[in-house]
Amino acid sequence: MITPMLLPFCGDGSIQDGEECDDGTLNANQTINTCRTNCRLAFCGDGVTDATEVCDDGNADERDGCTWKCEISVCGNGTIEAMEDCDVGTDNSDMKPNSCRSVCRKPWCGDGITDAGEECDDANADDTDTCMNTCELRCPKGSNKIQGRCVVLSEKDECSAICMLSGGWDSFVTWLFALIS
Repeated sequence: MITPMLLPFCGDGSIQDGEECDDGTLNANQTINTCRTNCRLAFCGDGVTDATEVCDDGNADERDGCTWKCEISVCGNGTIEAMEDCDVGTDNSDMKPNSCRSVCRKPWCGDGITDAGEECDDANADDTDTCMNTCELRCPKGSNKIQGRCVVLSEKDECSAICMLSGGWDSFVTWLFALIS
């Protein structure tokens, strides 16, 4: 009787051309640090967290908590991941206006920094102080808001001879602002 000769195959326990490994019946797709059933070495992205990996969710989605490098998403690494709105790495700032904040969120009213579109930002919810919780300036009695500033004007200043001569309140405000700038 002639014994048929078996052709080499992935899973026969012998590494053939094109195979990275072959542990025969020990090849497995869900076991840590094991040759996979396709005779490939375990790798980042195979869905199994092996010894050299912190996580491995089997995909390249940076926003799900595990990066394509099999590392946990971290705010400040320069890549927008997980629940981050922004991430510019070391340029994240809690001091510079209009910057991505150190918590990887875009600037917001109430973060303590006056950004574009805000007249003020005192980072509190007290709506009775000079900065309202909408980041709009609240001028105290006896002052007027002129181009984002509270300016105290006396009755005489409100529409003096200069105001009358120059064509009314709008011209006066322009003149006054040029004077205090």
